[in-house]
Amino acid sequence: EKLKLPGTIETFPAIDISQLYANSSNLTDEGLLEFLSALCRVSKEELLTVPTPRIYSLQKIVDVTFVNMDRRRLVWRKVWNIIGSHLAHAARHQEPKIAVFVVDSLGRLSDKFFEKEELDNYQFQKEFLRPLEIVIVENTAPEIRVAVLRSLEALITARRLAIKSGWQSIFAMCTTSSLDSDETVIAAGFDVVCNAMSQFTSVHPFFVDCVMCQLAFANNKLVQTISLKAIEYVRFCAEQFAEGSIFCPQSPFSAFRQAVPALESLESIEPLSLNSPLSKEERSRKLSSPTTPVPATRSQRVDAQTKMWLPILNGLSKIVRLDPRLAVRTGALEALLHIFENFGKDFDHSLWATVFKGVLLPIFDDVRYVDENIDVMVQKDRSWLQTTCLSALRSVAALMCQHFETVHFMLPDLINLFVNCILQVSESLARIGFICLNDLINRKGNSFSPEIWALLCAKYVEIFEANVPFQLEDSESVVEISLLRRQLSVEWLKQLQHEIQQLPEQQAIKAKSVLEEEYERARCKCVILLELVHCVNDLFTNHDQFLIDSQRSQLLDLVVRLYDYALAVNRNLDFRLVIHQVGMLRNRPDQLPTLLKHEVIALAVAVNTCHDLCMTLPNQGFGTPLEQRLLEVCRKGLDGYLAKDALISSFTESTDEMLRSEVSKEFLAQSENIQRIIGVFDDFSVQQLSTYVPGLVKTLFSLVGCDNREVGLCLRSFLLKHHQLILGMGTHVDRMVGVVGVSPVKKKRPPLEHSRLSHEDGLSQQK
Repeated sequence: EKLKLPGTIETFPAIDISQLYANSSNLTDEGLLEFLSALCRVSKEELLTVPTPRIYSLQKIVDVTFVNMDRRRLVWRKVWNIIGSHLAHAARHQEPKIAVFVVDSLGRLSDKFFEKEELDNYQFQKEFLRPLEIVIVENTAPEIRVAVLRSLEALITARRLAIKSGWQSIFAMCTTSSLDSDETVIAAGFDVVCNAMSQFTSVHPFFVDCVMCQLAFANNKLVQTISLKAIEYVRFCAEQFAEGSIFCPQSPFSAFRQAVPALESLESIEPLSLNSPLSKEERSRKLSSPTTPVPATRSQRVDAQTKMWLPILNGLSKIVRLDPRLAVRTGALEALLHIFENFGKDFDHSLWATVFKGVLLPIFDDVRYVDENIDVMVQKDRSWLQTTCLSALRSVAALMCQHFETVHFMLPDLINLFVNCILQVSESLARIGFICLNDLINRKGNSFSPEIWALLCAKYVEIFEANVPFQLEDSESVVEISLLRRQLSVEWLKQLQHEIQQLPEQQAIKAKSVLEEEYERARCKCVILLELVHCVNDLFTNHDQFLIDSQRSQLLDLVVRLYDYALAVNRNLDFRLVIHQVGMLRNRPDQLPTLLKHEVIALAVAVNTCHDLCMTLPNQGFGTPLEQRLLEVCRKGLDGYLAKDALISSFTESTDEMLRSEVSKEFLAQSENIQRIIGVFDDFSVQQLSTYVPGLVKTLFSLVGCDNREVGLCLRSFLLKHHQLILGMGTHVDRMVGVVGVSPVKKKRPPLEHSRLSHEDGLSQQK
């Protein structure tokens, strides 16, 4: 038969061959399917022709498709299954001209096909565009992809009102183009999106597909202007949905319920049979009268809300968290906040819970779950922490304040987020966490429940215990010190210093850098402790009325523990000297490591807080536990001050000059706190003085010999004011006044300095 075929074909006139394709519309449905199947087989063989592939049959396939476009829809689906598969195969041909021809042919066929209106129950448009989807996915050549996108843009321009299910395929192809590594492809794909957005009302049924496509372009890393424009489109879509402009049948915001109420009330329509007792006019009136829509249930509204909002919110959240470009992160964050600030009032309890746990909190996953053994600054770009992270955390706190009545149930999670930031060994991140936590407390602390105040107090204690940089254990021979994860002792440090001196220069530098890193982590923890004591002081100053006695005691214990700890570290001169000698403070060679600020500020907070509580709280008068706590703190402060004075007196000419200078500075730095303590005694009643002064006389006498004029003035004023009471105890005040040798002056209690630390504070001494 094959041998006879060429001769048979030659017997047909040329005009009959062309008419064969033109008159294919006269073929039966089965005949057309057989004819097209054979034509596709011939075309495949022609495309394999070497060296020049032939496209004659490919052209005729397109011609036959045009001629048979009006076939019944079910038949047309079978026809297109055959033709579409072959055209998609031909578009992957290695010869670019053939691929371009196929894409151009598909574009022309699409324009013709979309003249026919699509039925609501069928998605022929989506099936018709399937070959173009296959082409743009499997053919990565930029010129072919651009050709596909240009054909889509032309289709939208010509048939935008007729496109229905085709939007889904169009957005899918644009999403694929957004992932391309060629800027021209990305730009061509975004042009299609812009064209689609110009007729936004026709896109409503595929709102989610539209949003996901725009988010894909927002995530492209090659063209920043496209990313920013795509974020604007996402913001616009969110506004349209929230304002009720999206015709989504299940949307609680949607105008669809008013536009097509019958779709929601089909079950409410009573069936009218021909045997109905109603008259013809009554039946007609009943059928034509508007029906009352059946309102959606609460669960349906929640599901619709969640399904429509989450793609928008999750997409913007991921950009804020992952995009390396500051401008794009900022744009996404602003769009996210715009949605919450303007439309968050319409979110219900369930949606807010989903938003907090699935959208907002994941932004900070990288800083919430970083292992404490890994430096967070290595894990997260420093610029993200200093820019987007701070803005995002503050914005989350602001949202909590704005929608507090609705989202207050998420307050524990938000507090845990801020505390987790603080607990990371990162000074920048810890400062951000403290700033946001303080802002939240200052703005909404008056609305906190007792459970929240209990949580805050517990978290403050957790922060303290997690950021103690040294573990000190006194023994007869040596002070054992744990520096973070390393067990250090004075002897070990001295041995290490000797070994470093024996190492080659490069190895010695590396060994010292390791020590410096360990010391820097310890310094960071000290910064966090100092910020913590400021926060506790702010809490007592502004929100003490919301605390119960056990919580006040818990926070006071924290402050006193910090004072005791700082005093113990500062007294350990051997350890401080060895750290300096080993070279762990390369950037501060003229200073000893110290916790002076912690010692001074913690004592000031403890004294002022106890004194103020005794003066203001009811039933906190003579002999109460709080007053005993005040006396205990005052004794600690006086004993620490006198111990420093005794240490200075024990120094000889052979004592290290830097050590003498540092201890003298620490001694002078506590003078204001000693004046505070004397001022507390000065405020005591006669009954209190009679009870407590006998136990303090020896300590007060010892202060006379201290070389500090300010303390002497304050002490002399106190003694002269109460000399009759003290004389009644057998005290020789005249002798003390003669030693001090100054006129009595009443000293006011100096205020506590509330300024925060600079980035250089911590273990270093500040003048």
